[in-house]
Amino acid sequence: MGHRGRPDRKWQRLRENWPLCAVNWEARMLVIGFAAGRIQSVPANLILVKNISVIGVVWGAQAARDPVLISRNLAELLRWWEAGRLKPLVAKTFPLAQTGTAMHALLSRRHAGKIVLEV
Repeated sequence: MGHRGRPDRKWQRLRENWPLCAVNWEARMLVIGFAAGRIQSVPANLILVKNISVIGVVWGAQAARDPVLISRNLAELLRWWEAGRLKPLVAKTFPLAQTGTAMHALLSRRHAGKIVLEV
């Protein structure tokens, strides 16, 4: 807390910008989309002092413009998965017969991680 019990603005800014404060020198930040709420802005001073690259990713438009690139990228992701380089956080697993329950779990946003259907 700051002066007279008011929130300290410095800590408020740090809390809002922690992803940029936490990255290494010359990091790349991909802006993929916004699920809900306020659309974040990126402070130019934090980008500058760490030499960060900020890249906007519009998956649907990129797929329409360059489907070969998307296919190559997906193939590489699958190779990484097969090699064990990707380890997604699985919050809950459901049998296929419980698809409705799984969808409810997904839409409730109560789970941090992936909701998985077993086939």
